[in-house]
Amino acid sequence: MVMTDGINKSEQTRNVVIKCKQIVRALVYQSENLQRLGRTGKLETLETINQIDQEMDLDSENPVIEERPAVKRSSLKQEVPPRWNSMFSMIDSVFKNREGITRLLELLKKYDMISTDIEWSHLEALTDFLKLFKSATEILSGSCYPTLNLAVLFREEICASLETLTTDSPSIIELKRAMKSKFEERLPTVGLHIAASLLDSSMKNTNVVTKYLSEGGHTSSSFLHGIIIELGLDRQYER
Repeated sequence: MVMTDGINKSEQTRNVVIKCKQIVRALVYQSENLQRLGRTGKLETLETINQIDQEMDLDSENPVIEERPAVKRSSLKQEVPPRWNSMFSMIDSVFKNREGITRLLELLKKYDMISTDIEWSHLEALTDFLKLFKSATEILSGSCYPTLNLAVLFREEICASLETLTTDSPSIIELKRAMKSKFEERLPTVGLHIAASLLDSSMKNTNVVTKYLSEGGHTSSSFLHGIIIELGLDRQYER
C-alpha cells in the first residue's frame, strides 16, 4: 500500500524518494575518494552512513528506484524493493544525516544534488507519516509473541493516520488520499483477526470489535463458534 498505492501515485513524493536514491548512489561511487580527502567531520558522517548500509542488499525491481548499478559498495541505506520499510530506512537515514550529506556533496561539487529546504521539509514530513507503518510492520512480523490480536488495532491506527490534517502539506495530502483509496482492498477486516481480539481480554471490548459484532448481528460467543466451524476445529475435537 505504501509503495504501490501511495508513493508511486504521488509525483512529488516519488521524486523526493528518487532523489534520495540518487544521493546514495553518488556517495557510493565516490566513497573511496571521500575517504582519501580525509576531512574528519565529513568522514564521521560517511562512516555512519556506511555502517547503516551494511545491513542492506540491493534489488532492481522497484519502479520507484532506478536500475541497480553493477558495482556494489558500502554507503547510505539503499532500498530493498520487496520490503517497503527498507525504503523508509533509506529516506530516514538520509534525513537524519542531511547536514553531513550536504557537506559531502559540496566536497564533490555535486551542487545540483543538494536538496532544497522544501525538499528536506517534505522528507521530514514523509518520514514522520511513515513511522506508524514501520512500527506496524515490525511488530506484526514478530515471531516470539501472538500478533493476530494486534492486527485489528493497527488497522484502525493506520486508517486514522490516513485522515488529512490542516497541518498537512499538499504532497502529504495527495499521498494520504492515494493510499486511502485502496485501504479497504489492502487491509480488509478479517474475521480471524476479530476472533483473535475476542480471545484477548485487553482487546475484546474495543470499539472496532464491538462495532464489527453489532453490524454482523453476532454475540462474542456466536461469532467464535462460527469461526470454529469455519476452520473445521469442531471436527478435530469430534475425533
